[in-house]
Amino acid sequence: MRNACSNAVGFLCVVALLQLSVDARATPDWEESAGSTPSFARDIRPILSNNCFDCHGPDEDVREADLRLDQPGQAFRDLGGYAAVVPGRPMESELYLRISDPDDPMPPVESGKKLTVEDIERIREWIAAGALWEEHWAHKTPLRPAVPELADTSWPRNAIDHFVLQHLQQEGLEPEPEAGKEALIRRLSLDLTGLPPTLAEIDTFLNDESTDAYERLVDRLLGSPRYGEHMARAWLDAARYGDTHGFHLDNERLIWPYRDWVIAALNDNLPFDRFTIEQLAGDLLPDPTLEQLVATGFIRLNPTTAEGGFIEEEYLAKYAAERVGTMGTVWLGTTMVCAQCHDHKYDPISQREFYELFAFFNNTAEAASDGNQPSPEPTVKVPSSEQLAMRAAFADQVAQILARLEEPFPEIDARQSEWEAHWRARSASRWTVLKPRAFATRDGTQLTYLEDGSILAGSENPARDMYEVIAHTGLPRITALRLEALPHPTFPHGAAGRAANGNFVLTQFELEAASGARPSAFQRIPLVAADADHSQTDWPIANALDGDPQTGWATLPKLDRRTAVFATLDPVGDEEGSLLRIRLGFDSVHTGHSIGRFRLWVSSDPELRPARFGSWFSLGPFPTEENGELAFDQDYGIEGAQIDVTAGSGEEQSWVERPEWGDGTIHSLEGEICATYLYRTIDAPQEREVILALGSDDALKVWCNGELLLSERVARGASRDQNRVTLQLQAGENELLIKVVNFGGEYAFVTEVVDEDLAGLPQEIARILDPNHSPSSDDRLELRRTFRRLHSSEYREVQDELNTTRARADALEEEIPTTLVAKEQDEVRPAHVLIRGSYAHKGEEVSPDTPAFLPRLSREGEGRMSRMDLALWLVDGDHPLTARVTVNRLWQELFGVGLVKTAEDFGSRGEFPIHSELLDHLALEFSERGWDTKRLLRQIVASATYRQDSKTSDAKRVHDPENRLLARGPRFRLDAERIRDSILAVSGLLVNKVGGPSVRPYQPDGIWEAVGYSSSNTARYTRQTGDALYRRSLYSFWKRTAPQASMQIFDAPSREACIVSRARTNTPLQALALLNDTQCIEAARAFAITLLEEDVADDRERLIRGFRRATARYPSTSELAVLSKLLETEREEFAANEEGATHLTRVGDSTLSSDSEVAELAAWTIVCNLLFNLDEFVNKE
Repeated sequence: MRNACSNAVGFLCVVALLQLSVDARATPDWEESAGSTPSFARDIRPILSNNCFDCHGPDEDVREADLRLDQPGQAFRDLGGYAAVVPGRPMESELYLRISDPDDPMPPVESGKKLTVEDIERIREWIAAGALWEEHWAHKTPLRPAVPELADTSWPRNAIDHFVLQHLQQEGLEPEPEAGKEALIRRLSLDLTGLPPTLAEIDTFLNDESTDAYERLVDRLLGSPRYGEHMARAWLDAARYGDTHGFHLDNERLIWPYRDWVIAALNDNLPFDRFTIEQLAGDLLPDPTLEQLVATGFIRLNPTTAEGGFIEEEYLAKYAAERVGTMGTVWLGTTMVCAQCHDHKYDPISQREFYELFAFFNNTAEAASDGNQPSPEPTVKVPSSEQLAMRAAFADQVAQILARLEEPFPEIDARQSEWEAHWRARSASRWTVLKPRAFATRDGTQLTYLEDGSILAGSENPARDMYEVIAHTGLPRITALRLEALPHPTFPHGAAGRAANGNFVLTQFELEAASGARPSAFQRIPLVAADADHSQTDWPIANALDGDPQTGWATLPKLDRRTAVFATLDPVGDEEGSLLRIRLGFDSVHTGHSIGRFRLWVSSDPELRPARFGSWFSLGPFPTEENGELAFDQDYGIEGAQIDVTAGSGEEQSWVERPEWGDGTIHSLEGEICATYLYRTIDAPQEREVILALGSDDALKVWCNGELLLSERVARGASRDQNRVTLQLQAGENELLIKVVNFGGEYAFVTEVVDEDLAGLPQEIARILDPNHSPSSDDRLELRRTFRRLHSSEYREVQDELNTTRARADALEEEIPTTLVAKEQDEVRPAHVLIRGSYAHKGEEVSPDTPAFLPRLSREGEGRMSRMDLALWLVDGDHPLTARVTVNRLWQELFGVGLVKTAEDFGSRGEFPIHSELLDHLALEFSERGWDTKRLLRQIVASATYRQDSKTSDAKRVHDPENRLLARGPRFRLDAERIRDSILAVSGLLVNKVGGPSVRPYQPDGIWEAVGYSSSNTARYTRQTGDALYRRSLYSFWKRTAPQASMQIFDAPSREACIVSRARTNTPLQALALLNDTQCIEAARAFAITLLEEDVADDRERLIRGFRRATARYPSTSELAVLSKLLETEREEFAANEEGATHLTRVGDSTLSSDSEVAELAAWTIVCNLLFNLDEFVNKE
């Protein structure tokens, strides 16, 4: 193979050397002929900014000699008989005297800065000419300049050309003629869609002799869905879009719907002012649409962390400051972050003003930690049109099934009264009311015994209290107690609780017992299970047994009679009965939340005892060499099998008993990337439901009696109550099996029972059937549903249909992607000036506002300003920066460099625009004509300036090596995405699907592993197959700490920060990638197959078609000769090296096949690979 590629490599080396010689940099002549009178804004301010502002600029903390040179009032003021600048008198100006003093120069030697002789002379000339002080050009609202009048108007096509040609004539230059149609269609296609034209498109344009052929081509390209995909690339750089969080573990972040929103907005030509408003404040619009909420993902794109030990306040400050910096770069072209720790050293931005901007972003409702989760709140679901239709269909099906469930079931309904009578009788015999012998309270509540056996609380309602009741029961072997919370008209809302809202919080329920023979020897009786007819969200009945006063049982919004049952571990008492002491604690942080009226019951029914959970057994770990996803899917002979804990698994592993593993505690497991099985038996005295809460690190599956109840494929750290399952226990022994899978790092699990139907019926039904209860109409409806569910197979079938439909609907909801969005907090988070930028050192509090050097923010109404006010200010017609900065970046995309080269910095240290009047003209055209991006692009590409040939003379290149004067057409190296996408497009492999989740194409092994934490879900790169390998580069998964190698080699940024101008390099590594990367070789093979299958006369025609596909033009005779010779050489090489030919033609996953001999295909693959490596292919001309 090395020999086979030698000729191609030699050819490429010649091309590369030629390119290096053409692109040799030189100092442009025009920079040294700026004119006789220096301009302060263009010539003097940059000198002062770069050399003097460090000590004599805006930052008062480091200012020397109380001298400012960034403001005219300070530079011209009397300093005690002298001034830094005396207009018209350089020899009396201290500034000039100090910088020209050879013995004591300024800047001082130790500063490391030195003015050139030319710099000193320019300052002298400026002072001598009157020291006219001009406001910084970018901070002045643009005024529409007059379009220059030209003596010869034959060349200009629109106003752009008038400005350019006037400047060229001043420099003594002439523009180049218009490029050929082949060059123009390739240039336009690459600029507007990011893809080269097809042969059919080229020939159609070449054959179109109409006068508007060019304009119709532009319109077609601007209307292509490929346009939005291409233009989104630059915006996503600026927006710092990535598919991971960026810091620490750099876990996956689900925010790709924002990327798709950008593509759609660009294709729809959303006006740039709306494009701005929806991204910065879409959530603050009246009744925002889903798309407008998705747009606010821009704000959430900053890197975030979940690193252990991080300080919440510090990172919230980091996030807000980063957003200020990004906003400043994207819309203002200003280095805002330079004012984060002190006043800006070069631009008129104080530190206070930085934090006033900071205040706009400091109120975003988000946690400082992303939790290493893919969708940290706030988020929204983003269904596709198909998913919306399916969601509606499921809702309709559910409604129809619910209607069927309420239809009459005559045969079964007739037996309901008998069933109710049975349970009422059973309830009456099961429970015995306790008559207290004594009662007391800890904090002063007065208790009164009522005739119905209840106890009423009266007098004052203390903040907290403890009730104690002592009662005797003659029942032997007590298995459960029942607490009734009873309403009373003397309490708020006539409820059972004494709080103002009628609620209560029971934080503690304890039982002690003494034998009837020894009534003074009380012993604590463990209560191990609890069940209630209703619990308030996050306040379950189990909380009354956890010993934590911060939790408790509450029942809001249900304020009527409520019941709770508490079961003992073992029966209590003997034949002589027992003396019971019961304590009810109300020590909640919510004061005054005690029960106002209650009644206590006891039962000795053995069926009320809780289910008994046996010891845990574990089997594993079962390691996998690749990733935890495989372990999750693989059955290691346990799932669905009869489990015998005395036997091994068949893989030399045995079950190990874990009696030390208690419930409610996180238990660590052994293993790195593996699966472990956990097993235990559950003995139930009768059929009942048990709700089990689980937590795991990472994924888990749960079976009960062989039925799969939960399959949770997730990467996370273990904590309590991450999932819940309902166990349908049968009377007697039941089996619980859990599989926990580790994707890397920590490995653990936790389980606990949170609810159990102790009565054999749901506690709510038991309450309704209590003889002391008068059922309501809703109660009777609930009774009918429960009876049918328990006794009608037909009803259960419909119920199962409902459950299945709901499960499918739930599965659909799980499939609907989420995306991060912005949202304001209800309670304003104060913003302060942070001294030296430290979160720990707060200065004065500040409110949202904008910098004083820019137009004031005008707004309607009063109150605190919001992100909406900021967004509207940015796109205000008088704003001097937004339109200029945006137009400049669009120009940069087409010409390789902006009218202002420093696209990220329009401040004092940024470059003065070469064509300042043209920039202002385009900025006003943009803002005053609806912020119409496509119109602006159409205007630029229609200009004669854009349509020039990029070929030029050596003299012009020396005069203007970077083509800043625009005396020739644009020519520069394509960005990473356009190179890869062009290769895929020309080869025929490109999959033109718009949008969707990010994909993982080819990438060299080990790149993610080198930077990944083992516990990260992006620790290992698993490439996809099929179409995912051939999608546009825009859709490649972007891991911030390790971006796609094929992108980074060609200067793509990491997107850890905002980038508005990529570097552009030409390196040997890039050439090696184009020669050897799997994607390139596979594409070359696909390209070769396409050429071999074309119906052409001979190799010459085939080579011509291949060359035209790659470059859009016909090859010259000499170029065709080189290609023909290479083809013959490679044929000979591969004819003698069949193994090498076979290896070459099997690179990649694509299944394209050819009828040609393998040596022939290999030879053409080398030729096609060479075409991908042509300088003309990787450059735009």
